[in-house]
Amino acid sequence: MVLMQSISGHNGGFQRPDWTNHAVGVDFTWQRTCGTGTNVPLSTDRKVRRCISRFGRNTNIMHRSPSNTRHGFTLVELMVVISIIAVLAGILLVALSSATQSAAKSKTTSTLNSFAAACDTFALEHGYYPSVVPMRILGDGSKITSTQNALLALMGGYRVKTNRQTSGPIADEFDQFVSDFGEQGFIIELSDAADSSLEWEIAVDPARISEGPFINGKPYPPYFSPKSSEMKRPWSDTTNHDDADNDGPKARGFNQLPDLYDSWGNPVIYMQQLRKSGALLDGQSDDPGPGGTTLELGQFSTKGLGRYLQATKLGDNRQTQKQTVLPNGGIIGSRITGPDGNGDEEEQQRWLTVALAHPAFYEFDPDQSTTDELWPYGTARGKYVIWSPGPDGVFLSHQDGPLTDQGGFDPEWQDIVPESIESFDDIFVHGGG
Repeated sequence: MVLMQSISGHNGGFQRPDWTNHAVGVDFTWQRTCGTGTNVPLSTDRKVRRCISRFGRNTNIMHRSPSNTRHGFTLVELMVVISIIAVLAGILLVALSSATQSAAKSKTTSTLNSFAAACDTFALEHGYYPSVVPMRILGDGSKITSTQNALLALMGGYRVKTNRQTSGPIADEFDQFVSDFGEQGFIIELSDAADSSLEWEIAVDPARISEGPFINGKPYPPYFSPKSSEMKRPWSDTTNHDDADNDGPKARGFNQLPDLYDSWGNPVIYMQQLRKSGALLDGQSDDPGPGGTTLELGQFSTKGLGRYLQATKLGDNRQTQKQTVLPNGGIIGSRITGPDGNGDEEEQQRWLTVALAHPAFYEFDPDQSTTDELWPYGTARGKYVIWSPGPDGVFLSHQDGPLTDQGGFDPEWQDIVPESIESFDDIFVHGGG
């Protein structure tokens, strides 16, 4: 194969008259006409490139002016790109945070519903809602809370007797259970405020919780089986068991028993209906009741809640429930902490009342002065309520809820109704109604 090509310019040109298809690496013979017509043999490609460089500058084919193309970005362009990325990242973070909170809320609601289903199943089988001992003897919950009282009844790992049951099958089973204690077994002693002569003992072995309850001499499978992330026992994770310490069990809202936690690492509240009539909540009476008490019995009791509501470092996020007035006049803490948490007793009772009351059957109307004395009364939403403080970790927080006309959180409680609860991020599950 022979290839012919010529390039010419103003001062002359060169020809490549003969290019034979030789093997790779063999020098070719080139001819150049350099204005004088003299043929010059060239033996290497380097000489050919030199000739082209020399004579090609006078031709349009071999020479082109360098372009004035700009490289890189200006500062303005970089700032625009960075701004767009920042805006997109902000949108993504908000969406991600919202999705995370929504998932946590769904998971918590599922946990509470599972607990509620277990309570309903227990009640259908035994004729009463789960509790190991009467709710009103739980005191402030320092030994056993209202939630733990129900959890033990559902999951087992305990035996119970009174000081009046010194012999017989119940006493024998109790003693045998204690003799089989593991390393973590312990006994809880409680007294009945309405009857000072009556005392209760609960033997608990944490290693046997979840084996199922033992009721009336008969073992049952567990009614509730929460995940390990939902059932925690902070007592076993710390060596500080001193209630007087500002980082001890009382400050952090736990005791020796395991507890049920929501997706944000907060313990949940369980309240159970104890009567079908009367005020929705226990209150104070001017007339002494049984055993010399001044308690006016309502449908629900606050007994067993104090361990949660008086905590200053509750849950994984260590949120304070006790009320504190800030220098600017604002209030932090829970609206239902009560006098023992440095709150107001009427505030506690009013908020708990509207949390328990059915909106359609609540007798108090803030626009009707004739109903002012009826705020404690109404029909309960159900036989029990299970309650998570939500993402803020505070039960009915003063930094949440109804707003004033100026946009701040309203600290008042005189005109609240059941619908007022809807403005909080707390999660409620009512059941058994």
